[in-house]
Order: sequence, then structure tokens, then C-alpha cells
Amino acid sequence: MVHEEEKNEEDIPVPTPLSSTPFIQTSPKPFIPTSSPISKPLDHPPSGYLPTDIPLAVQYPLELLTVQKEMIQFYTEDDPSKRTFTSLHGFITPRNIDEYLKLKAKQVEYIAKEESKGPGDSNLQGRMQHRLSKVRNLEDFARDLSKKMSNLPPNDDLQKELRKDFIELIMRDKPYQAYGHQFKDLPLTVLKDEANRVKRMKNDPLMRKISPNWKKFKKVGVDVALEY
Repeated sequence: MVHEEEKNEEDIPVPTPLSSTPFIQTSPKPFIPTSSPISKPLDHPPSGYLPTDIPLAVQYPLELLTVQKEMIQFYTEDDPSKRTFTSLHGFITPRNIDEYLKLKAKQVEYIAKEESKGPGDSNLQGRMQHRLSKVRNLEDFARDLSKKMSNLPPNDDLQKELRKDFIELIMRDKPYQAYGHQFKDLPLTVLKDEANRVKRMKNDPLMRKISPNWKKFKKVGVDVALEY
């Protein structure tokens, strides 16, 4: 009986001290934040997708009629937090139209990668080029829209404020003799051009320091009437 108890005690393994157990350090998985317009670069992969059974070509529309309202927001909504971009699900929120177009081009790449995982497809390259042509259509629309918006006349209060700012800048930095009343009746675009010319003369020591051609302006009677 005693012999049997001794045998059972020998069968019980001696516990290994914790100090002799090798410590394996594991790095915690990094926290990946959701879409952020500040911390994530434009080329960062999207942080989320719609249901996986929906192809990326559907998730990321490139047709102008589908996304033009998103693009117009950059010119009609001054508050970035009020702009919505359903076609950029999982991507950063673009701060301007240029970033928006870059993200659209990036979507073409992700669509191509998804489609290339399947069996060989001889039309894959052709479809990618077709989608890139859609992005170019978006770029053309953005360029035309930008021109139209820039040609819209500012309201009266803004015009007065801009005229005041341009004249103050000219009078402060002009390298020639002139008086404020000489500028008060000039069109806004002329004041803007002269302010830019004064800035260039200030920064470029080789540029001739001459006053505007007042006679030419009175004779022509159009906005672009300064002689450079």
C-alpha cells in the first residue's frame, strides 16, 4: 500500500517555475481609425466596404450623372462637414475637387485589382481604360464648372471689400508715384491685375518699376488695360 502511494507521487509532474518559462512578447494589433481627412493620405486603402457581395465597380460609381452632385458641393457648400460623398465609401473625405478626382482614379485601381483575382480575362485592360476615360470626363466637368463659377460676378458687398483690399495693397507696395483716387474708378479685374503686378515688381529686382498706362486704359475702356 505504501509502495503504491510512493509510485503515484512519483507520477505527478513537478510544476515548472514561472521564472524558467520563456516569455514570448506579442505586439498588440494596431488600432486602425475610421476615415479621417487629416491622418490618412490619399493613397491609403479604403477603411471600409459595403457588403462583400456587391462588386467594387458598383460600390464606386464613375458616371458623371451619378456623382456630379457630389462634385458641385465643392462650389456650393462652404462648410466641409456638410458635404456628403456616398460614392467614396471607406475613403477619406476630400477637402477639394482635386483630391476628389484623385480618389476616383484610385477607385479604378481597386476595381481592377478585384477583377484580376478571377480567371483570365482578355478584356480586363480594356475595361480599365474605359473607366479611366470616365474619370477624365469627371476632370473635364470639374474644369468647366470651375470656370463657370469663377466667372460669376461677386455680390456688391464683396466687390467693395475686394476693391478696398486691392487698392490698399497697391498703395502700400507700389514702386511708383500714384494716388489712391487714380484707382478708385478702375474695374475690379484691373485692380486685381495691378495688385499682382505690384507684387511681382516688389519680388523681382530686375522687373521695370513703371506705373500703369492710364491713357491706354481710358482709350480702350476695357478691364485688361494695364501695360506690363
